[in-house]
Amino acid sequence: MSVVSPRVLNTISEALQVSPAVLTAESGSSDIENWDSMGTMNILLSLESEFGLRLAPGQTSQLQSVQGIVELLKKAGKLE
Repeated sequence: MSVVSPRVLNTISEALQVSPAVLTAESGSSDIENWDSMGTMNILLSLESEFGLRLAPGQTSQLQSVQGIVELLKKAGKLE
């Protein structure tokens, strides 16, 4: 299991209104009740605010898992 930055977990947990303790790198939209289409939109807005991330329309599919979000942030140069 890979370690995810607390900043990423906190951003996602706040967007979904869940405890960061329930999130792992393997967590995804099928695991968290609040991670529906509105939850995904909240995550997008939170990532834009917290990391200055701007997504192209085709990239939003990566917002369906914590690992996908981490990969997206790394690719955008927002995480090491």
